[in-house]
Amino acid sequence: MMVQSPLELYTTVLGLKYYDLIWQVCTEFGIAYIPFLILILDGFTKPFESAYGNGADTSFRRVTIGFIITSLVCYFAVAPAFDLDVKEISYQPVCSANATPSTPGNSGTTYDNMFQGLMVDTVEVPALLGLVMDAASGITYAVSMSVPCNENINDLMDAVVLTRFTAPLQSAIQLFDQQCYLPAKSMFTSRQPDPSTYQDVMQEYGGESDLNWMGSHVLQLLYYPTIQAEQPISPFPYNDFPSAIVDYNVQQGLQGDPQFGYPNCEQWWTDTQFGLEQAIVAQVNSTQPQNPYLSELPISDQIKAWLVQVGAPMQDDGTADDIIARGALYDADGMQDNHLDADSGFIGSIYNIGITIGQLKDNIFQQHSDEAKAEDLLPIIQALLIFLILMFYPLVMIAGNYQPKVMMSLFFLMFSLIFTSAIWQGLTDIKNMIDDSISYINFNDPEQKPIFNNFFTTLFFTVPLLFNSLMAGVGYALGGAVNSFATGANNGYTPTAGKGSGGGGGAQAAGNAMKNFMNNSGSDAAGESASAAEEVAEVAVVAV
Repeated sequence: MMVQSPLELYTTVLGLKYYDLIWQVCTEFGIAYIPFLILILDGFTKPFESAYGNGADTSFRRVTIGFIITSLVCYFAVAPAFDLDVKEISYQPVCSANATPSTPGNSGTTYDNMFQGLMVDTVEVPALLGLVMDAASGITYAVSMSVPCNENINDLMDAVVLTRFTAPLQSAIQLFDQQCYLPAKSMFTSRQPDPSTYQDVMQEYGGESDLNWMGSHVLQLLYYPTIQAEQPISPFPYNDFPSAIVDYNVQQGLQGDPQFGYPNCEQWWTDTQFGLEQAIVAQVNSTQPQNPYLSELPISDQIKAWLVQVGAPMQDDGTADDIIARGALYDADGMQDNHLDADSGFIGSIYNIGITIGQLKDNIFQQHSDEAKAEDLLPIIQALLIFLILMFYPLVMIAGNYQPKVMMSLFFLMFSLIFTSAIWQGLTDIKNMIDDSISYINFNDPEQKPIFNNFFTTLFFTVPLLFNSLMAGVGYALGGAVNSFATGANNGYTPTAGKGSGGGGGAQAAGNAMKNFMNNSGSDAAGESASAAEEVAEVAVVAV
């Protein structure tokens, strides 16, 4: 049996455990047999409420039919019938094919410790209930697997902007800002270089907004190669990043051999092994949980996958790294210019994602978006509802006198509740595709984006609620139809005077209808035929 979240592993087991306990209490105190007593009393009293008919014969039929239906429902759908090993209940993220399947007590989450004292090895499950839950989980998982797993740039950037730098990295960022970015930006502003020397690069990497962060490609082109660090920078080795002045001082005996080197600003920022941008990306990736049961890729790899997903013409590591570094470094207070160049092209728009996300960073710190709350809260609500339905299932069935309509209503409700995960997966996929089409870059006002997200957050709550309500109603109606079909006219005693019959209303009605039709034709022969048909119908009524 597949479940839809790590918490559901435990709520399913605990729900079935409480199910067994409640059922045992009900059977030991005789509560589980009350519906049978009600059936017998109802079957013997209702036929005698009428002045006509064979009450004993009718009550026997009523009790027999009702007893058979009630017994079948109780045996197959209520009474625990077979043992289920809890290790057969498992969870695996839909979009993480390489993840290790989780089982109760071995999910790689803190739930393993919190629920350890409540776990059991096996639980008893009613046959039909187990079949419904197994079928629902299988169908849900199959449908969810068929939905494409698109990366959500909004969730990824939320993780980026919430990253906290370590103290050494924060110091290195401040040092680079003072020794590289601010001097280079000042030279660009004061000297006003020929636009032809940098215009193409500026248009490719975000327009004028490219100048407003320390990873600026224009500044890398014009100034960073000529500006050298003023002090040794860890972890750059000195042998690979020497300084002519330091070499002279060492030769003159003015200082010892240095440990760390003096990279120029371009090396300091872009070096693939020691560069500052790589250190920022590594810090962001370190916030991703390293859990084999979740098997989540590093954030940088997920952003690269998103670039491929949206068809970005430039999908190398540098694009993803720039998006991460820019989003992690800057917020609204740190931005010098929020201008977004509309003519900067697709790649420029991608780089601007980091800026626009940064403008929302303060709001995210103060209060996380409703969408993120919903993504965390909805699986918990689903798991708890499954627990409550399982726990109260035997009491509801007993209170409902083991009626098929109550059983079907609960079955449909359980099925729809489990299938809700597939609904969320579909809504998320649609939302991600819309996000990929419009993203942050097409919103002139950053406040418009939360409005869009909150609309889908509302759908995440209302669509499953509507679906579950409809399915429960359909199950109740279908169960009522099954009950009516099985019991026929015995649900209501309508005897015919002088005939000694307690049922067969359908056959008698057919005979009357035939008689009326033939009488309306005005033919004597037709009247005789109708009389004969009525007599045959009445004989059939008595026989039933």
